[in-house]
Amino acid sequence: MLAIYFVLIFAAVSTQHVYASDVEPSDIPISFDEALAGLNSWRIDFGSTIGLSSARQLSTLSSVVELNDGEMFDIPFTFEESSDNETVDLFLGVRYGVGAKTELYAIVNGRHQTSRGTIADFPFSSSASGLSTLRLGVNRELIPVGHNHPAVLMFIETLALENVATEGHRFVSGKSWVAGLTVYQSADPLIFATSLSYSIRRQKQTSIGFLDEPEVLSLSPSLVFLPNHTTSLTLGVSLSHRFDSFLDERKIASPRTDYSLQLGASYIFSESLFVDVTTNIRFTGEGASQFGFRIVRTI
Repeated sequence: MLAIYFVLIFAAVSTQHVYASDVEPSDIPISFDEALAGLNSWRIDFGSTIGLSSARQLSTLSSVVELNDGEMFDIPFTFEESSDNETVDLFLGVRYGVGAKTELYAIVNGRHQTSRGTIADFPFSSSASGLSTLRLGVNRELIPVGHNHPAVLMFIETLALENVATEGHRFVSGKSWVAGLTVYQSADPLIFATSLSYSIRRQKQTSIGFLDEPEVLSLSPSLVFLPNHTTSLTLGVSLSHRFDSFLDERKIASPRTDYSLQLGASYIFSESLFVDVTTNIRFTGEGASQFGFRIVRTI
């Protein structure tokens, strides 16, 4: 039974790459018989993620200067920006089994974010709280696990609502989509799993302009050790390749590949209740390192 629940746990430590924000509740969609809520059954997910990140960059602006003869000059100047960000996410998910191998779900996420830093040696600080996203998705088992072949699971998810305002609320719908596959095979007391996903994003209007966020290709292999029938320990890595991003049709970020280490642990109280904790430590890029927990109850 613990091997069955692992795919849920593996999902919890392999999703920070899914959307542009590097602080998202951990929950790659997965599905197969015992992991699903079950036909005409419900499953409730509740949890929280804490993210810490720092960013340092050089920015360039220009100033137009008029000389005495009326000639105009465009003079560029460079300054340093730095920021430290703390983010706390709370999420509540509801899942419903529409079939033995198919599950539909909705996850609402609230966020509190605090930022502190300097712009050209001038300090600043800000904080914001509120509803962040509403995610809708479907999980589907394609191939059940067998003695000679792994299980294959597919998932599709969209941000049905996404708050794009830096202050207050302004929501857009259906601008971000992600689809992928999770493959896993058990060899007691170990489980090997890999998740491959690709996310696409449509242009959206934000408070700073028309933003084209990068598409992301992610690969997350993982290994789980099962010391007993109620506990699992997870070790994994995540590789995420981000493509170009644009603001008002101007390129603001080049392609890059980020790497992170993922650690997780889970304890199963019963067939209808388990708890997992996860840590994601990012080594490259400007994303956040994260710590989170999740409680899952089947009713």
